[in-house]
Amino acid sequence: MLGVRLHRLDQVETATSVAAAVIAGIGVGVFKDFSVVDQFVKREKTFVPREEYKPVYDHQKKLFEKGYECLLDYYKMSAEE
Repeated sequence: MLGVRLHRLDQVETATSVAAAVIAGIGVGVFKDFSVVDQFVKREKTFVPREEYKPVYDHQKKLFEKGYECLLDYYKMSAEE
């Protein structure tokens, strides 16, 4: 649906903690950039987009966007309560 490769990590339970640690490390100058992430995680599986499904994904994306637009007023009203 996104048209990009996605990597599933072998330890998804700790992925957010590792990401937070890397971001903090970059912020304080321990790490130069995000290239260090590969030192801390292992990719379990890579998902490659399949071109033959693109029309289906594009249609689903349009439906989602239209549904979101239709619900915007509802979301605003709910937030005011």
